[in-house]
Amino acid sequence: MEEAADGHEALTRIRRAAAADESPLVVLLDYHLPRLTGGQVLDALVADVGETGETGETTAGSRRIRGCILMSFQPEVAAAAAMRHQVPLLAKPFTPEEVLQAVAQAGYDAAQALG
Repeated sequence: MEEAADGHEALTRIRRAAAADESPLVVLLDYHLPRLTGGQVLDALVADVGETGETGETTAGSRRIRGCILMSFQPEVAAAAAMRHQVPLLAKPFTPEEVLQAVAQAGYDAAQALG
């Protein structure tokens, strides 16, 4: 597990991992990150992937980032970005069970992603 201090660092780390063919299975993004919001990080990842790719897929004209989960203590603020990118949204505070549900909703078996 890795942490990033801000959205720019998170995006850089995700891009670096993808370039090394070591993309993370699950990315937990706080919406309220400094420098780039979680929504802006998702926008950049979608732009990187284009129409199709390993970390995203096109569905009915909108792109879905597989394995990303957006978190926010103000879910009403982050809801538009979560809906736009079709990623689960966790409202803070959340329980471990809610994280496992979000991982499953993001398209992964929790044991595979977290084990």
